Amino acid sequence: MKKLIVSIVLIIICIAGISCKRPLAVSVSAPAEQVSAIDAVLKDFTKETGIKVFMNSLQGTAPQAMANLSAALNSQSSPDLVIFDLAWVPSFASSGVFEPLDNYIKTSKFDTSVFFQNIFASVDTREGRIIALPLTMDAGVVFYRKDAAEAYGLTNLPSSYKEISDYSRNVSKKIKSAGRGAILNSAYYAFQASIAEQTVCNFIEAAASNGGGISVQNGKFVINTPQNKKALETLRDMINSKVSSSKNYELGKDEYIRAFFQQGSAFAARGWASDISFHNASASLLKGKAGVYEVPSIIKGKSSPVAGGIHMAVAAKSVSKDNASRLALYLASKKVQKKLALNGGITPSRADVYSDAEIISMRPEYAVLPAVFSKAVLRPVDPRYPKASEIMQKYISAALYGAYLPADALVKCQAELDQI
Repeated sequence: MKKLIVSIVLIIICIAGISCKRPLAVSVSAPAEQVSAIDAVLKDFTKETGIKVFMNSLQGTAPQAMANLSAALNSQSSPDLVIFDLAWVPSFASSGVFEPLDNYIKTSKFDTSVFFQNIFASVDTREGRIIALPLTMDAGVVFYRKDAAEAYGLTNLPSSYKEISDYSRNVSKKIKSAGRGAILNSAYYAFQASIAEQTVCNFIEAAASNGGGISVQNGKFVINTPQNKKALETLRDMINSKVSSSKNYELGKDEYIRAFFQQGSAFAARGWASDISFHNASASLLKGKAGVYEVPSIIKGKSSPVAGGIHMAVAAKSVSKDNASRLALYLASKKVQKKLALNGGITPSRADVYSDAEIISMRPEYAVLPAVFSKAVLRPVDPRYPKASEIMQKYISAALYGAYLPADALVKCQAELDQI
């Protein structure tokens, strides 16, 4: 509350003409570990430019943070730069709260081709204008136990849900035979199944790998298709057949999935590329033991990871648009992106950082990420998506833990989506 009052006072003073040398106000909605890394480079920006920055980290659930950020962007005390989840870009952009960055980018001769264009072109541009920039790039990946793979004779990583099921059953037998000497407690494949955005992402990955997905047709979200029914049945079968734990729907946060994997309760777990630094941190139980590869598919060879990441935009009501744009381009520079990767474990938004020798030497797992990111699929780029996601979360999760048959869940979900 004190931070909010200070920010409002500073803006009022500037508007009144008393002093325009106020700090840039930056609002950030991101995981705690990323907030710390971002704060460090904001301090570097101040040292290099003399421009002070005041950072406000938004707390609460994703819907709460989004609502608070929306209120701030529409107020007279608007922040200058906002940093937030990729999925929120369309909703904010449609309401006109972002300042187009084209002129600033042209003047600074910043090359936007360094970003992953399958994401940048669809998310950060609107009606031919650049309204945001990616700060980080992320996508779904699978983490697996390298030591267990070697011990249990895994020569080829399972790339389809069927292969994962076959391998899990085989390893489960070996774990049982090994008794207390087993490397793992179980050979589960863990994934998010609770009422959460990550559950929708898991579903989209399975659906897209089967030729389906969530589309928008004639202004309506479409989820009830044969391809999507097969995807939801596949995920539910993973739990019913005990290839995945029945606790999947109890693990309501990404950190719970990570802990489940870290404790040896799963051979593999669906996570985000940005989790690499967590699993290989010096204090990690699995340092040096966690490998990473593409998310599984229903149709073999059709891995379709869902894109994630943090993006940034200059507020239309900012009273310091030039300096805010300068800060955004600073954060997107190769120097800063490399620093975020090395010191903060953040997965950079720039493709050219992943070929840096120092990056690969310190974080060798990053070498596989460009291939993952280049095939990443987007959640519907529609301003109504956050509302649609809330509806999909409850029905997808309900089908996974058995409250509805997959076919019935999709019918009910479609009926509610049609009302948006």
